[in-house]
Amino acid sequence: MNNCNLNISDYETIKTRNPQDRNNEVKKLLTDLSKARLACEITGFALGLNDDLLSPTRGSPQNAFARQLAMYITHVGFGISVSRVATAFARDRSTITHACHLIEDKRDDNEFDMFVDRLEECINNVPIFSN
Repeated sequence: MNNCNLNISDYETIKTRNPQDRNNEVKKLLTDLSKARLACEITGFALGLNDDLLSPTRGSPQNAFARQLAMYITHVGFGISVSRVATAFARDRSTITHACHLIEDKRDDNEFDMFVDRLEECINNVPIFSN
């Protein structure tokens, strides 16, 4: 299932650009969405969850926490801006910022910090095939 939730403002911005810029922007959006999906899948797997963390609904508290962690991993692990992470997750920037602060605070626990480090390592070691 592919949740490609572009905001109407994203579409309006993209459609007014020249074709080359428009193609590059669409590629960037799709790459961000793929990276968010990967972060969700790795995080969900590590936490033993089978639900779609990119779902537009909040879900269970476990899913909400896993989604927050995936948002953090997408932002920090991939180095994607908060705005772009928000677009990929179809959430507001403030939601991403809240998630990142929450995870950063939890990283004071050494065991959780090592767990997040391992997730970041997974993200950073995914082989990327480029044409």
